[in-house]
Amino acid sequence: MKELEKLRFQGHRNWKTIISSLNHINQIRNKLAHDFTYDDALVDLTKWSAKINKKLIGEKHSKYTVRTKIAHAFSTLSENILTLTYEFEDIGEMGKS
Repeated sequence: MKELEKLRFQGHRNWKTIISSLNHINQIRNKLAHDFTYDDALVDLTKWSAKINKKLIGEKHSKYTVRTKIAHAFSTLSENILTLTYEFEDIGEMGKS
């Protein structure tokens, strides 16, 4: 995820929200994968989806339940990721830290 933060995104006003959302869902994924006592997944996913549904533009295709809000957030985030245009500051340095 740190590699995404190094990119300069142009033409998309919500790129910081997108990067933050990707980092947050990755943290949730890590907890699910590595912490068998992680009981707050639904709470965390609900908060994550609320932030995306509030800050990013997407289309609503169904009534809002907790489940559909989370699914809608993934769809909205994906749509916004696809609309990003970016330039690599130095394409040869990508992946080197």
